[in-house]
Amino acid sequence: AKKRIFCFDWLTGSYLMEFEGIRIMMRALNIKYIEAIRSKIDKNKPLLVNINGENKKLLIKSSKL
Repeated sequence: AKKRIFCFDWLTGSYLMEFEGIRIMMRALNIKYIEAIRSKIDKNKPLLVNINGENKKLLIKSSKL
């Protein structure tokens, strides 16, 4: 089963987006390693990504806050 992933802004906690699964998120955000996401889901560690040329720190969760 696919695991939904909810993304929040690291600094403000505001909801940004969600993905149907890890691989979909990897493709959408150009993340090369699945462990980069798995090691941070629900662990309160920031995921650093680049969205439209802007560096962002995401808080990623398996459920909505």
